[in-house]
Order: sequence, then structure tokens, then C-alpha cells
Amino acid sequence: MNYQKFVNIVKEEVAERFSQKEVEVVTVTKKKNNQISKVGLTFKNKTHNETIEASPTLYLEDLFYRYENGMIVLDEVVNEICTYYMESQKWIDENGYVDIRLEDYESVKYRIVCFFVNKEMNKDILNDIPYIPYHDLAIIFKIAFDVRKDQVATSLIRNDHLIMWGITLKDIAAVAMQNTEQLFPIVFRPMDDIIKQITGEEIEVNDMMYVLTNQQWLNGAITMLYSNCLKNVGNLLKENFYLIPSSIHEMIVVRESGVEGIEYLNAMIREVNASEVNPEEVLADRAYYYDRKTETVSDC
Repeated sequence: MNYQKFVNIVKEEVAERFSQKEVEVVTVTKKKNNQISKVGLTFKNKTHNETIEASPTLYLEDLFYRYENGMIVLDEVVNEICTYYMESQKWIDENGYVDIRLEDYESVKYRIVCFFVNKEMNKDILNDIPYIPYHDLAIIFKIAFDVRKDQVATSLIRNDHLIMWGITLKDIAAVAMQNTEQLFPIVFRPMDDIIKQITGEEIEVNDMMYVLTNQQWLNGAITMLYSNCLKNVGNLLKENFYLIPSSIHEMIVVRESGVEGIEYLNAMIREVNASEVNPEEVLADRAYYYDRKTETVSDC
């Protein structure tokens, strides 16, 4: 079964489950991070013939991978989609709207968060949204409707939102970082711990590499900008260090004493991005360097 056929079959099965409800299942294709198109399912209100406001779009690539590799059967795929949709309705009111008044800045400002994307790879969409340049990255802003341990529902903030709210980029930036730190708490762990957690195997302790992310492990690269984060990491390591943008979800911290050459390090990042990282999750092709004395980040 190819991917398109999988999507069509899943759509029909999910639609059958919702046939007695005022909900129509719709296939959508959206451009996501790094201009990568993804196919998903969303939902329309049959009565009003319009897409339910802030209805979750469920992307099927991961489910297809699990199905294709025998990790899940079709009925389980459908069950997951239906369960996620029903759970999402807990934060959507009876009219199909999120329990946040989007036109009211006071209603949304405590849910505004920020994440990193690659500036060049997303230059087209950056024309329509507020952002702050940061080296070769861009800090973008979203409304976090629902934040859980393993999933997050967000909506991208556009220039039109700022006009509607009567605020500036400076205003939104001021609240976004504070909210992000609260909603997405920081995680800083030795790489050895992560490998052991994944493989279950005891490995030789190595204090050269660490993972910097958030508790959700989603869009966690932005944690490097949390208050005093890099300063605290430097104090812990007691030396300068490199930040490897392994994906939009995390930064890998490497002690300066553990790096033999910048050229090799950047070449490794490019190779891994090209061969191992999901194209939608690529963040940057070069490392950054943190100097403890000046408390600054520079390009490598």
C-alpha cells in the first residue's frame, strides 16, 4: 500500500466513525517548517460547512511508517486519530471554537510562545509573520492552545494578528519567552543518559556532550535562550562550549575541549542533516560557540 492509498483508506474509516456526528473529515495538505508539505486530516462542521476553528490537523506520516513496519494495524491507526480528536474537544467549546478569544490580546497573551526555525529555509513564510532574526535562525511566535507531555497544539501568529491586537513585535517578544519557559520547562542531561534511556544499555560515562531541550522534547532548541541558560551551562562545565543544532527539538552542547576542529564539526552537522534528520526538523548546518567571559554566542 502506498502513502496516498493509506491516507484515503484512513480518511474513510475515520469518517465512518464520525458518521453520526456533525463532523466531516477532510484531507488537507499544508506547508510546514522548512517549506515541507505534509498531508493530514482535519475536521469540518457539517452544519456550518466550515472548518472547525483551531481544529487539530493530524498528520499521518508517522502513523504510515508504523503501519508499514508492522508496528500498528489499521484499526489502531483509526483509534489513535479518533481518540486524539475527541481529546482535543476538551479545549474547544460547543460552537467549535477554542476557549480563547483570538481577537482579544488579553485572552491569548499568556499562551504566546516562541520557537526557532531556519531563516533561509523559511524566508517565504517569514514575509507574513512577525519574527526576530538570531544568527541564521528566526524566532517565530505561536499560540499554544494545548500543551501536554507528549503533544502540543499550536497556531502560528501572523502579522495580521499584531494589527488586530494593536501591539508590536517588541510587545509579543516580551511575553513569549516568559511563557515558553513556563510551559516548556528546560531539560539538560548528559548524552550518555539519553543513549542509555533509548538502548537500555550501560555505557562508559562521558561528560563531553549534553542534550539541551524541554520536557516535551518538542521545538526545544529555543531553550538556549532561556534566562541565564547558557551562563549556567558554562558555570557547570567550567569552560566554553559549542552548541550543535541537531534539530528544531534540541541543541547538543559539546565542551570546547572535546572538539578537535570546527571544520570537521560543521561538516558532520551537514552530513547528519542530509542523511539522518527529518527535513522538516532541520534547524541549521553549522554550530554556535558560547564564550563564558563575554557571555556571547557566535557563529562557527
